[in-house]
Amino acid sequence: MSVSSDKDIKTIGKNVKNLRKNAGLTQEALAFDAGIQTYQLSHIERGLCDAKISTYSKLASALSTSLPALMGENGRGYWITGWEGATGKRRSRMR
Repeated sequence: MSVSSDKDIKTIGKNVKNLRKNAGLTQEALAFDAGIQTYQLSHIERGLCDAKISTYSKLASALSTSLPALMGENGRGYWITGWEGATGKRRSRMR
């Protein structure tokens, strides 16, 4: 699953960066805590790549926040796209 809009990707990246800085963490420390590579976190923060929902979830957990808070949801949902488990059917839903 991934977030579908370039604007949303950039917004999430800014949120991740702000939450990281507010927590007093370096990119290296947050990447380690989330179990991802530092370059991947850098790309996410700059809005250069779309990560899997599981990666965003790991980041939210490492930042002690919720996934909706990380994604900057403020009454506005995000379209999430992905594969429906074992059925192999593509699905989209409002998050």
